[in-house]
Amino acid sequence: RFATVVLGLVSLKNVAVSFAETVKSSAPIFTVIMSRMILGEYTGLLVNLSLIPVMGGLALCTATEISFNILGFSAALSTNIMDCLQNVFSKKLLSGDKYRFSAPELQFYTSAAAVVMLIPAWIFFMDVPVIGKSGRSFSYNQDVVVLLLIDGVLFHLQSVTAYALMGKISPVTF
Repeated sequence: RFATVVLGLVSLKNVAVSFAETVKSSAPIFTVIMSRMILGEYTGLLVNLSLIPVMGGLALCTATEISFNILGFSAALSTNIMDCLQNVFSKKLLSGDKYRFSAPELQFYTSAAAVVMLIPAWIFFMDVPVIGKSGRSFSYNQDVVVLLLIDGVLFHLQSVTAYALMGKISPVTF
């Protein structure tokens, strides 16, 4: 997740939003490929044939892109591939034979990993005065705290819903 956010921001810095989103529309083809490689899941002929117009439209839309930049394109494509990989891997964890997690378990472990990764970044990047050194303590802006709590709850609900859906449908559908 962290890498997809960073790569998404890199792509948006270097190419137009419309171009980055157009590149993301190639997700179904990458999901089909990764589902076959990782899950051994075969998609039907009709599903594969339905990808041809999607890829043709993608090629048509991007062929004359004015704001093309190889770094932005690579970042947008990498974001897309990593999202697809995450979806397929989550499906494997939710329906695997050797390791099988429930949606709440997967949510818990990914959230715990995110906290472990974000606390050092938060400490490093936040401008928090040290008590005693500056003579004042850190004061919270109540509006920001409320917005962060709402954001956290909504993201949690979105993740739980996504994991519950992934356990029941194909990654290509998701």
